[in-house]
Amino acid sequence: MDASLQQNLFWAFAAVQVAGLVSAALARLAENRSIQASFQGLFLAAMSLVALVTVASIAMGWTAWVLSGATLALMVVMAVWDPGLRTAS
Repeated sequence: MDASLQQNLFWAFAAVQVAGLVSAALARLAENRSIQASFQGLFLAAMSLVALVTVASIAMGWTAWVLSGATLALMVVMAVWDPGLRTAS
């Protein structure tokens, strides 16, 4: 039973990380479209969930919190990075 619980926790953890990254990509791709606000809301919800999972992983003493922290950082970078922005020379 304990092994099954740990396996389920692992897959739930992995699903949260993937959902966070997908929501960041969708929020970026929906920019300047009518559905932008919905995807931004999804992104904020997913970011909150990833943050909660990170804190829970730290509290449980699970070293995979580093992966969750990296997901948070990547989500922030995806949200603020603008590849089309050019600076004047």
